[in-house]
Order: sequence, then C-alpha cells, then structure tokens
Amino acid sequence: MRRSFFLIPIVFAFSLGLFWSIIQPDILFGDSSEYDRLAKSIIHGSFSLNGSPSMLREPGYPFFLALIQMVSSHAMLVYVIQAFLYVAVVLLVGDTLRRLDTKIGIWGFWAAALSYGLAIYTARYMTEMLVAFLLALIGWCYVRVVQEGRASSWRYLLCFLCGALLLTRMNFLLVPLFLFFGIAIETYQKEHSWRKATASFFLSLGIVLLCVSPWVVRNVHLFQQWNIAGRSGIQLYARAVKAQKPWSSLEATYASLLIGRSTIVHFFPSVHALSSLEPWKEVWKASNEGLETGLSSAQVDKSLRQDALKIMTLNTGNLTKFFLWTGVEELRLFALPSPLAPAFGIESIFISQAETHTITIGDWFFIVVAHALQFLWWILIAVSTWMGFHRYGRAYVPGIVFLAVALLHMPVDAIMRYAVPIHPWLLGGIALTFLPWIAFWREKYRSRRC
Repeated sequence: MRRSFFLIPIVFAFSLGLFWSIIQPDILFGDSSEYDRLAKSIIHGSFSLNGSPSMLREPGYPFFLALIQMVSSHAMLVYVIQAFLYVAVVLLVGDTLRRLDTKIGIWGFWAAALSYGLAIYTARYMTEMLVAFLLALIGWCYVRVVQEGRASSWRYLLCFLCGALLLTRMNFLLVPLFLFFGIAIETYQKEHSWRKATASFFLSLGIVLLCVSPWVVRNVHLFQQWNIAGRSGIQLYARAVKAQKPWSSLEATYASLLIGRSTIVHFFPSVHALSSLEPWKEVWKASNEGLETGLSSAQVDKSLRQDALKIMTLNTGNLTKFFLWTGVEELRLFALPSPLAPAFGIESIFISQAETHTITIGDWFFIVVAHALQFLWWILIAVSTWMGFHRYGRAYVPGIVFLAVALLHMPVDAIMRYAVPIHPWLLGGIALTFLPWIAFWREKYRSRRC
C-alpha cells in the first residue's frame, strides 16, 4: 500500500482543523468561557469560577488548557495542539479498525479524517477534541487487550486512560464499564473461569476508581458531593421542562427533526417545535434564581434534580412525555452536522430565511437533500452497529462507544455536541461494515456482465 494512502487523510485532517481555526476561531462565551476561566484559576493555584471553588465542570480539560497557557496564552497554540490531537484520532481509529480487518480496516483512516463535525472543535475551548483523542486511544488499547489476552500490559494503560476520560467528561461513564465487561467475557471464553473473569472486571474498575478518587474526595470535602462534576441535575431539569410542554410541541419537534424547522415554520406557522436551546432559558432562569438566594452551584444542581423528579411524577402525562422525549434527544444527539456550520445540526438550517419568508428554491433543495442524508446517516449507524457486532463481536469498538453514549443520554437533555467525539468511530464503523458489502455486489454485477 502506497504511503500516500495514509498521508493524505493525515494532511487533510490537520488542514481541516487549521481551516476552522483561521476561518471561525472561538468566541469565549458560555461553556468555552468557563473552561478558560477555570484554566486561568488553575494557573493561580485554585479551581474556581467567579472567585469560588467549583465542581460544575470536570477538571481534565481545564488542566489541559492550563498546561498550554503556561507556555503561551495565544489561542492559536491551543488550536494547533488540538489539530495535532485530531490527526492522532485519525491514526488511532484507523489503526484500530485495521487490526480488526486488515483488508477493509485501512479505510478507517479516511473515514475518521472526514469527521467534519469534530474538526471544528480544534478551534473551540471545549472538551470535544481531547475527549475524542482519549476515546481513540482507549479503543486502540482495548483491541490490543482483546487480541492479546487479559495479561496484556495494554490493559493497565486502558484503565488509566478510562480514568482520564471520566475526569474530562462524565458523559462517557458507560464506556469503561462496557469495555471492562467485554474483557471479562473474553477472559471467560479463553480461560473458562468466572472467577478470573469477575476479578478482571473489578480489578479494571478499581484502577479507574483509584484514578478519579482524589478529585471525588476534593468535591466531598468542599461540596459534600460524591461526584466528579455537578451538572446532572441541570440536564435532568432541562428534560423535565420539556415534559411540561403540550403534546403538540412533542409532535412538532419530532416532525422538525425529520423535515426541518424551516419546513415547520414556513408551512405550519401555528405549530411550535422546540429548538435544542429553548428549554435552557427556563433552566438558566431557575439556576440563577437559586444562586441569587446564596446557594452554591452544587446545591443548585441538587435542587434542580429534586424539582425535575417532582415535575416528572406530577402526573401520568408528564411522566409519559418525559420518556417520549427520549426519541427526540437521541435523534438530536446523533444528528448530522451541518456542512454550513458543523457545530450545529441540519435541523435549523435556513431558519432565519423561513421566519422572514425569504427562503429560495435553492434553499428548499438543500433542505430536502440534507434531511435525506441525515435519515440515511441514522440508518447507516444502526445497521453498521448490528453488522459490526455480528462480524467482529466484542472487539467492535464503534458499536461499543455508540451504545454507551446512546444509553447514558436517554434520560437527560442531549445535543449533537455530546456525541461528536465518537463520529470518527461511527464513520469508521460504517466504512468497515459496508465496504465489503459494496465490493460483493460490484463483483456480482461484473460477473453477470461477463
């Protein structure tokens, strides 16, 4: 195989990352501003927001930023380093898939490089690129462990990396559990001992707990919270806010995902579909009211969690809608990034034109094609997951990370950004499972012509 086959996707990935860094650099606002302020507080010897100790965010990414900012405070240095992380993601995901299938897996390098929804986060002060790198390294180590056996030295690196992942983004909590379960089953099948399999699982879990325990102890001491970060109440409350909305909003939002908000606004102006950010206005209002009463951010999060549970159980209708909103959250979580603005999904493309009745025929054509591609994207993710497990078993990392992310976000509010770090795996999995099928039908077609 020529060297250019691997070199081109590497150069493409790095160039794409730098492109977004130059064309659309980050504006420090909201989440990115908090990460930047936390990083600066670390440099000055604390982990605080607005002058007070904080557990609102996981410490991993702020410490990563702090290390860079101790060298230089220029944002471009952060962007360039994150562009190199993107290259590393392409190499690790590609090599992992190559280990699963030496013939087809090499296309994983190209598939991972095409993760344009992730590439834009090279130019953001957000966790996504660092999380994607950790996931890529974790997946690579996991396949090495599965192929070499539980005695593999890669297993210990895998455990430490899982600890680093949780300290960077708690949303990926199920990833280590699923991977350790896969290693335990592999251990049982090779050694026929449930005792060794169980010991393998709990040893791996124990190492991860050992990694995260210092930060948890810090939070217990400062906030009386046995947790790495305190945002679960806020996310649960956002879902509860949606559960209070009328049934028509739920129906309209499902329609919006399938045909676009622009279509809803233009043809059905009396119908109201909730955008991803709309419920958060009520969330932040409730959060700010709690802070104004003197509560800490951790106490506010706990209070919102309690309020969310009250809303959910207020009546049968709220509880039913709470569960039915899961479909909306999952579809938005795995939405196809807009090629015009990859940090957002395609659901709201041309929404401003639709609201001002200036939308053109060309815009409508783009909307139809984009939503058709998104529907195809959802189908490919589902089918490739089933085919991947059927073909590669427990070593199929794309399916493991997909299920781990999908299941954890079922009861809470979710946006596309939360799943962007696994896009290289999803694209690689699609390539790994569908390319043999395409090759089979191409050969069959050629044989018929002959």
